Amino acid sequence: MFELDSDKEIEKKKYPEAPFKIMQYEVLASSLEAIKTTILDKISEAGTYLDNNVSELESSNLAGDYYNTYVSKKNDWVVQCRDMISKFDLFVVDLQKCINEANRLKQMWTQRNSEC
Repeated sequence: MFELDSDKEIEKKKYPEAPFKIMQYEVLASSLEAIKTTILDKISEAGTYLDNNVSELESSNLAGDYYNTYVSKKNDWVVQCRDMISKFDLFVVDLQKCINEANRLKQMWTQRNSEC
């Protein structure tokens, strides 16, 4: 009987780092989720700003080379902003993959911890 108890004790120590790893990946996943939420909010805010304010930058009362240069630069700026928003959208997709992987690793360590 005594040997059986010490065998179980040895098995419990098979993954002594499991509780720490579970907590570590849980904190990582929740931190990344918070970052993702912030980025999504800012992407939405930037898109809304562009949608609401780009039309205000146009005026049919203006004409000439100066106005044409202005319109060209404004359009370039809008394209750059939209391009940056697209890049942040792709970043969010990659960030979600990292969150999923952190959750998967947390589950793996949870399973290892329960095996002990």
